[in-house]
Amino acid sequence: MNINEYCKLLGVKPGDSAEAVKIAFREKIKECHPDLGGDIERAKLLIEAYEALKNGVPVSNNVYTSSRNKEYTTDQTKIIFEEYLRRVFAMDPFILNIIKKVLEKYTNEKISEHHTIFKDYKKKTETLEEFEKAELAFHSAMQKFNRDKKRPIKYRSLDLIKNLSQVQILYRSIMVRHPSYALKCKNRLRQIHELMEHAKITL
Repeated sequence: MNINEYCKLLGVKPGDSAEAVKIAFREKIKECHPDLGGDIERAKLLIEAYEALKNGVPVSNNVYTSSRNKEYTTDQTKIIFEEYLRRVFAMDPFILNIIKKVLEKYTNEKISEHHTIFKDYKKKTETLEEFEKAELAFHSAMQKFNRDKKRPIKYRSLDLIKNLSQVQILYRSIMVRHPSYALKCKNRLRQIHELMEHAKITL
């Protein structure tokens, strides 16, 4: 397969930058997701094309590559996957999942889950989402308390205590399961405790 064929496959043209090739590949590979009935053979060709053009598309049309005729071994496939993790897709779990599933079907074996970049990023993302959910619940409780000023302070305080008690559970759960967020959670729990104590005075 020559450069022109790779360009046609990815939808790029001679002279396009490495960044343009990467963007084109990301869009094309999404269409091949196995869970959506994607074409595994086409996914393999897209990966091959990206490998050939990942440094940018040569302007010359006389550059050819024989990589299509190369038989990929299991080890080579894993090396390619790890290279994507490190250089291209380390911050995109969706793309990583597509590549992982394509390679699993292509090699007929499960790709090891020990890729620390992917696992660490996924864990950090999930933890951040949980913490942001707790933060949103905290601020919502405070906004509700400040918004309902027409209601008697006694009832507003009762609602605030109830809502903050539920928020406490979220922060405590994060502290237990994600020690790296323990300090942030402790600071917020201390603030919640003080707010609840002030609210109790008005009852």
